Amino acid sequence: MRKRPFQAKCPCCGEKLSVDPELRRLTPFDKTKKPKDAAMLDSADDLLHADEKRRQDSFEAALEDEKRNKPSLDDLL
Repeated sequence: MRKRPFQAKCPCCGEKLSVDPELRRLTPFDKTKKPKDAAMLDSADDLLHADEKRRQDSFEAALEDEKRNKPSLDDLL
């Protein structure tokens, strides 16, 4: 008697799989790909650019502080 393939859900990704017990193989059952959320990617991109700007501003402020403090340190010596 031939064993029929059955469908199961992958516990990791949630994709539907077809299990063939005779061949002992898993094959994807649900071929539809879920589109990536473009708004989510845009939001992540905006966060990266904002963080880059914040780091640059922080660096420039620290550089200015260092330039300002250097003459006063020279006066102490």
